Amino acid sequence: KVKYDKQTEALYGHSIPHLNSFDSSPTSNQGVERIPKSDILKYSNAHSLGFDEEYAKYLSEKVFPDRDSTDVELFDIAQANSDHSRHHTFNAILVDEKGVPLTGGKSMFSHIKDTLTDDLKHNSVIAYKDNASAIKGPKEVPMLKHAMLYRKASRMDADIDYTLTAETHNMPTGIAPFQGAHTGVGGRMRDTIAIGQGGLMRASTAGYCVGDIPDLHKPVSKAYTESYPDGRTPIDILTKASDGASDYGNKLGEPIIQGFCRAYGGKKDLEISQKDGPETRTRKVEWRKPIMFSGGIGVMLHQHRDKKAARAGNRVVRLGGPAYRIGMNGGAASSTIQTASTDLESAVQRGDAEMGQKLQRVVKTCVMLGDANPILSIHDQGAGGAANVTQEIAAPNGAFIDIRKFISGDNTLNTKEKWCAEYQEQITVLVDPEHLDLLEKVCKREKLPIADVGYITDTGRIIVVDGSDSPAVDLDLEIVTGDVPRKTLKAYTPHIPKLYKSAKLSFNGNIKGFILKVLEVMDVGSKRFLTNKVDRSVSGLIAQQQCVGPFHTPIADVAVVADTMLEISGVTTGVATAVGEQPLKGWYDPEKMVVMAIGEMLSNLVWAPVTALEDVKCSGNWMWPAREPEEKYLLYQAVKSVNSALKELGIAIDGGKDSMSMSTVTNDRNHPIVDSPRSFVISGYVGCTDVMKVVTPDLKKAGNFLLFIDLAGVNKRLGGSVFLRTLGYDSKNIETPDINVRRLKEYFNKMQTLIKSGVIQSGHDRSDGGLITTLLEMAFAGGLGFNINVYGSDIHQILFNEELGWIVEVDEKDVGAVFSQFKKNCYHLGSIIEERHVRINHNHSVVLDEHLNGDLQMAWESTSAKMQMYKCQSLEKSDQSTAMMCVEEEYQGLLNRVKPEYSPERMEYPRKSGAEVKVISDGARNGAEVKPKVAVIRTEGSNGDEEMRAAFYLAGFDVFDLHMTDLLEAISENPDKDPLTDFNGLAFVGGFSYADVMGSATGWACEIEFTRLKTYLDQFFRRPKTFSLGVCNGYQLMTKIGWLNGVLTDNASRKFESRFSTVKIAHGQGLLAGMEDDILGVWVAHGSGQYVFAEDHFRADLDEQIALQYVDGFNEPTLEYPENPNGSAMGIAGTSCMGGRHLGMMPHLERSFRDFQIPSTRLDTKFSKWFKVFENAYDLCT
Repeated sequence: KVKYDKQTEALYGHSIPHLNSFDSSPTSNQGVERIPKSDILKYSNAHSLGFDEEYAKYLSEKVFPDRDSTDVELFDIAQANSDHSRHHTFNAILVDEKGVPLTGGKSMFSHIKDTLTDDLKHNSVIAYKDNASAIKGPKEVPMLKHAMLYRKASRMDADIDYTLTAETHNMPTGIAPFQGAHTGVGGRMRDTIAIGQGGLMRASTAGYCVGDIPDLHKPVSKAYTESYPDGRTPIDILTKASDGASDYGNKLGEPIIQGFCRAYGGKKDLEISQKDGPETRTRKVEWRKPIMFSGGIGVMLHQHRDKKAARAGNRVVRLGGPAYRIGMNGGAASSTIQTASTDLESAVQRGDAEMGQKLQRVVKTCVMLGDANPILSIHDQGAGGAANVTQEIAAPNGAFIDIRKFISGDNTLNTKEKWCAEYQEQITVLVDPEHLDLLEKVCKREKLPIADVGYITDTGRIIVVDGSDSPAVDLDLEIVTGDVPRKTLKAYTPHIPKLYKSAKLSFNGNIKGFILKVLEVMDVGSKRFLTNKVDRSVSGLIAQQQCVGPFHTPIADVAVVADTMLEISGVTTGVATAVGEQPLKGWYDPEKMVVMAIGEMLSNLVWAPVTALEDVKCSGNWMWPAREPEEKYLLYQAVKSVNSALKELGIAIDGGKDSMSMSTVTNDRNHPIVDSPRSFVISGYVGCTDVMKVVTPDLKKAGNFLLFIDLAGVNKRLGGSVFLRTLGYDSKNIETPDINVRRLKEYFNKMQTLIKSGVIQSGHDRSDGGLITTLLEMAFAGGLGFNINVYGSDIHQILFNEELGWIVEVDEKDVGAVFSQFKKNCYHLGSIIEERHVRINHNHSVVLDEHLNGDLQMAWESTSAKMQMYKCQSLEKSDQSTAMMCVEEEYQGLLNRVKPEYSPERMEYPRKSGAEVKVISDGARNGAEVKPKVAVIRTEGSNGDEEMRAAFYLAGFDVFDLHMTDLLEAISENPDKDPLTDFNGLAFVGGFSYADVMGSATGWACEIEFTRLKTYLDQFFRRPKTFSLGVCNGYQLMTKIGWLNGVLTDNASRKFESRFSTVKIAHGQGLLAGMEDDILGVWVAHGSGQYVFAEDHFRADLDEQIALQYVDGFNEPTLEYPENPNGSAMGIAGTSCMGGRHLGMMPHLERSFRDFQIPSTRLDTKFSKWFKVFENAYDLCT
C-alpha cells in the first residue's frame, strides 16, 4: 500500500506527459450554494457542522427568517460556534442529578478567571482578552532596531512586557502527526505575534502524550501495529509529531527550550449513573487522541499593549500565504470525538514554516518602528479560517470584504473554501489607508504576500462579495462574535471505587531491578531523542534550555530567556517559564492531580531567581474526555481545586485553552470508545532577576553535601507513580500525592532567598520516578557519584513515591543555612563523590551499590536510543545503516564519555577596550569617529541575524541589516554601482534559506550566481582589509559560490543536530588571531554540516585552510559521534582562506559569545572567547 498525503499529493498510475497538461480552470462548484431553511439540519449532518435540531431551528427562525442561507454562511457559523471557539463546556451551566445548578450556575470559566484577584493584577497587562496574555516586564531594555530605508542598526531602550500563550493541536496530530504538530507550532506562534499591535516571539515549549508504546527492546509486533487505524501507532505519532514541531521551530527560528513527554495505555474502573442505578464500567484509558502541546514565550513593547479600536475606513489587510483547499471544517471537527477513520485528514492543515518566518519578520519590523508602527490591530487566522479572523478584527463595527482580492494558490477554490478553510501562515491587520504603502514596502522587502481585501464599516454586519448577484455572506456580527446562550449540561457525582489498601501491595524483587524498570519508562527516561533534533540556541537569548552539565543531559526544570544581548554593564534580566502536569495521578482523584500539576510547575520554576511569587501568572490547558455527566462533574471539581490552590498561593491564571473531546471511537468491540487520560497542563511565567543565577540539576563538585527538602512532610503516597505502573497496579485506586499549599508557598520563598544568595549549587525536584530518579539524573548530568543514607520502614515508598520535594547540593559551610530555613523537613542524605558510582544505604544496610554509567545510565538512556532507532527505519535504505550506527555509537559511548576540558579561564574573554567605541585610524576626519561597517546578509528563510548583529555592534561596528532583496533591488536600479563599496565586512547568517528545498544554501547561491551581484561579491572578496564570516547556512553558501573549498552535505546521522560541541582552533590567523589551539565549547544547529572533499588535490593544501575541528574528550580531532556531530572528514568544523580573513564555520559562534549563552560553565566575564573573533574583525579592517 502506497502512503501519501492526500491533501497535497496524488497517486498516478501512468506517466505524466507534461505539467501544463493539467486543467487548472475553476471547478464546477465555484458558485455559492443556497440552502433552504428547511434543509439546514440536513446540510449540517451531511457536512459534520455539529448543529443540533434546536440550533438549526434557531438559525432558520432568527438568523435567516426571510431568506435562504448560503453554504458559506453555514460553514462560517459552524466554526464560529464550535466548542473549539466558544468553549461551551467551560461556559455552561452545570446541573446535578436533581437539575440544581452547581455553585448557583457559575461557570467553570468564571472560577478560573476568579484566580486573577484585584491584588494580583498589579503586574497583569493582558488577560483573557487577546491571542496571548502579558505581564509587566522591565523598563529601558537595550535592543537593536534598524531604520526601514537605511538598514543601519541602532540602539533603542524599550519598556517591554512578557507574553505567554499555550494551546494544543490534538485532533490534527492524531490524524496526521507531522502536519498536525507542524501547524500546531505555527498556529501558536501566530498567537504570540498577534498580541496587542504586534508581538515578538522568543522561545517555545512542547509536550507530547501518546498511547501505549510497547517494550522498545523488542521488535514492534504486527498485532500492535494493526490495532491502530492506518498504522498510526503511538510510537509513530510521537516520532512524527515531534519531528513536525521541531522542523517548524527550526525553520522559523524559534527555539524549543522545555517540554514533557508521556506514553500510556491501561484500564480503569468508574461507576456511571444509569436509569436503573450506578453501573461499573471498565474503561480503556489511553492517549489514542494524543496531546500535542505548544507554548510560546514572547515580548511586546509596552506601548503596543492595546489594539486600536476599529474605525470605519480602516483597511482590512491579509498578510501571509495563499489560500488552499486545506483544513476545511477543522474547528468543528476538533470539537467532536475522534473516529478511527482517516477521513478527517481534510480537516488537518498543512504548514509552511518559511512563510511563517517571513510573516513574523514583517510583524517584527512594524513593531520595532515604535510609534510609527502601521498595525492598528492584529489577529491570526486559525480555526474558522478567514471568516473567523475577519469577524474578530472587525467586531463590533462590521466590514465589507471582496473575496476576489484574496491571494489564492489554487485557482479551483470556491468561495466557501477561501472563506472557511484553515490554510496557514495568515494574519489579518487593520491599517489606516495612509499607512498602507509603508506596510506594502515592508512586505515586499521580506517577500511576503499582502492583500488589501476590504474595509471597516459601521453597519455591524460582515458582508462578503464574490461577484455573484448577492453576497456570499451577509451576517449580523453579533451572531458569530457576540455572546451565545449558555448551554445547560448535566454533571453527576460519580461513584469512585474505594481506596485500595497499600498494605496489600506486594513488591517482589530487588531494588536494582525495580529501578531499572522505572528508568526505562518513557515518562522518566532520557529525552535526547527530542532535544537533540530541535534548535535550542537560535536567537542568542537562551539562558537556560533543556540540557545541563558537561554531557548536556536533558533534565533542566526551568527555561529562561534573556531580555537582551546588549546589557554588558549590569545584571542581565529575563523571563523564566516552567510547566507542570501530572495526568496519570488523576483518574481516581483529579482534584489532587491538578494541584499536583501546580506544585510541579512551581517546583520547577523555583530554580530561577524570580521577581516575586505573586508576580507569577499562568496559562491553564485542560484536556478532558468530557462526554458523560460524571466526567463533567469531575472536571468541575478539579477546576474548583485549581481556584482554591492558586488563591492560597497568591498566583493567578491569565489565559488558557480547553479540549473537551478527548475520546476516540475504535473498532474494538470490548472498548468501542477509548478515553484519553484527564490532563491539566499549567505553564507559569515570571520575570527573572538575574539569568546567571539560575540553578541547574547537574552535580557540581565532589565533597559537597546533598540535602533533601520534603514538601510532603511524612507522606509517601505511591498512587499514580511510575513504580506502581511498572508492577501493574495502575488500575487500582491507591492514594495519590497531594500538596500542602501553605508549605509550598513558604518553602518556595525560602528557596528563592537561598538561590539569590548563592547558597544552592545544584537542585532538582522530585517528580516522575521518585527520589531515586531525582538523584540519578543529577549524577548522570554531572558525571559524579554519591553516597547517601535514607531512613524509614519501607525502602520502596522512600525511593519511588512522587510527592513534591527538592534535592539540593550545597557546600559544607552552607548546610546550616539550609537547615535553618526548612528545619524538620530538611534531611542530610550524604555527599557527592568523584567516582561515577552510587551507593544507597537504607537504615545502614546497602541496598544499591552500582557504577553510574553502567546498567543505570544505560537503562535511563535506552528508551531514547530505541526511539531514534525506530525513526531510522523510516529513512531510505541507503541511509539507514549510517544513521543507526550513529545512534548506537552515542549510546555505547555513554560508558566511557570524558568531560570536555575547557575551563572558565579558557572560555572567558574580557573586552580589551571596555565600552568605548574604537576609531579607524585612517578614517577619522575633522575629529569625527568613523566606525567600520559590516553588512549582515540574509535571505528568505535565514535566521540567526539578530545575534550576529548584536555581536558586531558590541565590537564597535556600524551594523547594517541587508536582505538579498535590498542588494538585488539596488543593482536593478543602478547596475553599474557596487552596493558593497562602503562595507568593510560581510556576514552570511545561518538558517534554512528557501527552506533547503533545493539543498542547503542552493537557492541562496542561485540568487547570487545568476546575477551581477556575483561580480561585486568577488570584487569584495579580493579587496584588501575586508573580511567575511559565514556561519552554518552562510558557510554552505560560501562553499557554493566558490569562496571556500569543500562540500557540506547531510549529517551522517541523517537528522538535524542541536548540540553544544567542543572544537579546537587549528590556525590562529585572521579572524581567529590569538586563538590557536584554544579548546572552546560552541553551539551547533544544522542538518547538513558534514564536510567532504570537493577534489582529491585539495587535501594537499587542506592544513592551511582548516580553521577549527571537532575534538573528543582528549582534545584530539575526532570522527566519533556525537563529539563530531555531523561526520565531517578530519573533524572539520570550519575553513578559511586569504590568511584567515574569510572564514566559514558550521558552529554558531554568534550564539556563544555572551556569558549566559554558555551552558554548564558559568563565566565571570560578560564575554566568552568567541567574542575575540568579532574584535579581530574590527582590527582587520582598521
